[in-house]
Amino acid sequence: MKREIRIPVQKRSIEKRRKIIDAALKIFNEKGYFNTNTAEIAKEAGLATGSLYAYFKDKKDIFLEVADLYETTIYNHIVDEINKMEDTNDEDLMIKTTINIIIESHKIFPKFHQEMMILSYIDNEIRYRFRKEQGLLVIKCMEEFKNININIKNDKEKYFLISSLIEDTCHEIVYNEKSNLDKDSLIEICAKSVKKMLYTSFDKD
Repeated sequence: MKREIRIPVQKRSIEKRRKIIDAALKIFNEKGYFNTNTAEIAKEAGLATGSLYAYFKDKKDIFLEVADLYETTIYNHIVDEINKMEDTNDEDLMIKTTINIIIESHKIFPKFHQEMMILSYIDNEIRYRFRKEQGLLVIKCMEEFKNININIKNDKEKYFLISSLIEDTCHEIVYNEKSNLDKDSLIEICAKSVKKMLYTSFDKD
């Protein structure tokens, strides 16, 4: 018999579902996806294991909901930090500061971010969520650049490349413990590359 998944409407049910998601984020971040089971998540949430299956189909279903929570947390962090930036017409400072903000955001639940990276290579649905997260973050950053009157042509293509460049820089700095690259030099080169890409026109023939 197929289980019926609840869509909570009452406050108690909504809170219970959120407890499961919060608990799963904590456990996934500590142990990783493959080393975590639903019984551990239930225990962390203070619920019986069977309660999870009233709200989620399986562990992957929980993971996808946790991914949404993670994306929202990171996005809000970056938006808050960018909004604290002082108004400036110094493009170099703005770009470099933005890159540093994104680097720091990767240190929030770092293990979970790595799990998303790994799973995105083997699961299309998770890959979509991961790319969506990256896109939203970069779009927010690009909005700041537009505020200093940088005319960005080929927006989508540039956003994609800039996103990949910044993301790879963040991963090298935050996750590669054996990296032999100089952090400050890497950020400096990344910032200069981003600026050049923003100002260069790539019009079609």
